[in-house]
Parts: sequence; C-alpha cells; structure tokens
Amino acid sequence: MPPKDNPRGLRARIASVLAPAVADFRDLPEVWLRGSEQLTVDGCSAILIYEPDFISLYTSRGRLNITGRDMRLQNLSEGVLGVTGTVAKIEIEK
Repeated sequence: MPPKDNPRGLRARIASVLAPAVADFRDLPEVWLRGSEQLTVDGCSAILIYEPDFISLYTSRGRLNITGRDMRLQNLSEGVLGVTGTVAKIEIEK
C-alpha cells in the first residue's frame, strides 16, 4: 500500500512548483485590447518609435511592437500608454 501524502506536504510541493511561475508574471507588461481599436499597455518605460501605422515601446521584457492603421497615442502616465486606431498585430521582441 503506498504511503498517504499529508495535506501540508502536498501543499508545500505545489507551492514550490507554482512560486517561480507566479514570480515570472510580476515583471510582465500587461496589454489590454478592446476590439481592434483601443489598446492599453501597462509597463511601458519608453516610446521608441511612433508612426500612425507602427509603434514600438520598451518594456521590462523587451520591445513591444504594434502594427496597425491610424494609431494615435491617447495618454502616457506612470508607465501606462493608451492607443486608439486599428490594431492589426502585437509582437514582443526580446
């Protein structure tokens, strides 16, 4: 008969497996896309390129490239950037 796992030991093992994964998410930029016409990026530290059809941002995980049409910057405040226009593609470049 196999030994029974005590609940505390099982919880500790699950926590040790999940802890690194949870820590990895803390540094990720957050991207919200509402339809294809409104984009918000939280975690933007610099705007590298701004053109109506291409925006490149610097984040903690590298460059975030946004391709679209008629895109306009709406706001940049405390690392949060708002973009309106038609967003066609979002790409993370490490």
